[in-house]
Amino acid sequence: NNVGAGSLETAKQTGICPDSGLPVDLNYHPSPADREVIIMSIQNNKMLGGVLELTDQQCSLIADSVYLVQLKSGETLMKQGDAGTALYIVQEGILHVTLEQGEQMTFRTGDSFGELALLYDTPRAATISAAKDCLLWVLTRPDYKLITSLAYKARIEEFSQMLARIPSLAKMVNATHLDMLADVLEKVTFYDEEEICCEGEDEGLLFIIYEGECEVLVDGEAHRTLVKGDWVGEDQVINGSCAEVTVKPTMDAVSALVLDTHSLVTVVKVQSEMQKSSNWTSMSDNMKQVASHRPSLAVNNQHLDHVAKNEFADDFLRKRMGKQVNRMKTKGLSILEEDSPEHDIADMRRVGVLGEGTYGSVLLMEDTENQRKYALKALSKEHITGEKMGPMV
Repeated sequence: NNVGAGSLETAKQTGICPDSGLPVDLNYHPSPADREVIIMSIQNNKMLGGVLELTDQQCSLIADSVYLVQLKSGETLMKQGDAGTALYIVQEGILHVTLEQGEQMTFRTGDSFGELALLYDTPRAATISAAKDCLLWVLTRPDYKLITSLAYKARIEEFSQMLARIPSLAKMVNATHLDMLADVLEKVTFYDEEEICCEGEDEGLLFIIYEGECEVLVDGEAHRTLVKGDWVGEDQVINGSCAEVTVKPTMDAVSALVLDTHSLVTVVKVQSEMQKSSNWTSMSDNMKQVASHRPSLAVNNQHLDHVAKNEFADDFLRKRMGKQVNRMKTKGLSILEEDSPEHDIADMRRVGVLGEGTYGSVLLMEDTENQRKYALKALSKEHITGEKMGPMV
């Protein structure tokens, strides 16, 4: 796994922008005035500044993570349908843009473009060339992913502290890896008429109160009140048993963090694999090397560790799914309809994200053997629970 490939450091080492192939100006760094243009451009970008609501700190980190390329008048930066891995911000010049339906527009100083490729690995939607000499700031996908992941730092730390208070979990997961467990928690909101946890049901689920107050009922009688940080279901998640109590909100809405047995077992297995894998050490070292050249990122080494853990866990789970499919094949089982071709996920690579929503994500996968592409829909646990799809999966 080449964590950080195509990043700012890669461009510095090669002197070439991996997205456009243009030479990188290694001697020029953003001035205070340049930083203002970069930050304002990001904040004014409808997707980055509006929908994703990047913080001031993240925008400042982006200004630390860009590099400059020059596009001469008449040169083409990208063509419609090209693979894209970077966002561009216009520092100087004018760019001519031709969209899919032949529509024309221009980009000028302060405009940014390429965010869809940055976020979702989608092909370029337009052909863009220089109407006059241009200076462009480039933000690569690896650097963007690293910066945006820092938005979760405070949340992960808070969730980890809550998990550390639960005795059984503290015994199963090392304190240094509780962040992985925090990452798989599902935040669910319950309203005054809903039961957070129901006696005799909700097997394999742990509930930690995150916002609001609720009461614990035994045989219909209130026994105690739960507030932020309190939990029920410790035995449920460890042993897969049913709830022994019922928990209901005492106010209009209560938010709870939910952990299921499967997610707990997966984190424990990933933790075990990390302890004996040299691949994990390599991923962690690579991630820190990417950030070491920028103090603003290097100070977040603990969270960089978390980013690397996610990379390791993704790789581990992909291999595990592949092994499971192979075991099913040896037993003569099929996960698809009889008239459908079989696909081994271990032989596929993720090309990009086709879309995201409240249901989860749709990934674009490619079979490495025949280069055929497939859409893989991944549903969130919250969506499965809310739509009562548990028996189907």
